[in-house]
Amino acid sequence: MFCPLADSCSALLKGKVLQLPVKQHKTKTTNRYFNYIYVRTGAYTFIHKRTEDDIWKNLFELPLIETESELSEEEFLASSCFRSLFAEGEEPVVRSVLRDVKHVLSHRVIYTNFYEVVLPDNSLSFQWYQRIRAEDLEQYPVSRLVHAFLEKYV
Repeated sequence: MFCPLADSCSALLKGKVLQLPVKQHKTKTTNRYFNYIYVRTGAYTFIHKRTEDDIWKNLFELPLIETESELSEEEFLASSCFRSLFAEGEEPVVRSVLRDVKHVLSHRVIYTNFYEVVLPDNSLSFQWYQRIRAEDLEQYPVSRLVHAFLEKYV
């Protein structure tokens, strides 16, 4: 076949077409462990805008707790990070909605669990998050990972 770059191709000139191009190094992939929490307080839910310099910058997400390793449901629900989200004296209704979702990016593999938390309308929990009407959630840009969950389960 004819190659439009044949005139300027150094691999063709040197007879190394089958050996080139050579990838310099393999991209190291890392595992991350996300636990998203979909909160319901009456007609409202909570979101957060990502500001970190990554591919999800300026996207919104559900409250997120990232852990260093995979945690069982019991371990996660007993963790201080999870318990710290709730106002003193509030007892949330929590259920696991979706576990062990594997989301593969070029340099990361994200293992994700999704939980639903139901709180009373006047809850003081999740005070560091933006409170929005659940029906307005679709107006906020989210990652494909979160979007797939919302589309199927919310």
